[in-house]
Amino acid sequence: MSHLAIALIIVLSISIIITLLIIMHNKQLKARKNSMLSFFKHTGTTYNLSFTGQEILRAMIIGLDGPKRKLLIAEEKNEEYNTRIIDLDEVVACKVKKVYAAINSHEYKKNRPEEYLKSISVEFELVNSETPALAFFYKYKFQFRMIMKRRFKIRFISFNNGYITVNKIGNFSL
Repeated sequence: MSHLAIALIIVLSISIIITLLIIMHNKQLKARKNSMLSFFKHTGTTYNLSFTGQEILRAMIIGLDGPKRKLLIAEEKNEEYNTRIIDLDEVVACKVKKVYAAINSHEYKKNRPEEYLKSISVEFELVNSETPALAFFYKYKFQFRMIMKRRFKIRFISFNNGYITVNKIGNFSL
């Protein structure tokens, strides 16, 4: 009977420790998200932008000011925030760019193409710039590959006759 009690105590203590770690991690993610959102709103106010739509991702927030036709992108890299404002009147083309890793011919039939996906980005070609502006929605990280086996929905902005529309590209799984 004592062996059963010891095993039960060990299992309970491990589950309590894991639960506490998950709670602490979720609090950190929430604090990071709130900090990034606060920075995003402050930056929008600084540039006199009022957002008609925004998309919050893990390390990036994209906001659209429809009447002024401006797009604000705030990214977090190494606990610092980088912002870009894209004037949509200067955008010539907007396209989704998917980059894949090398695929061996014998493995292609076993796996889906999404399993070789390295990055997904939206590329804005601007009138006055030789290099396009990129907004990354997904970058491959080897250590998180197994965790990220879930469905993503990617939306992007298209420009049709001077109107801005947000389209769903579709679902894909990683």
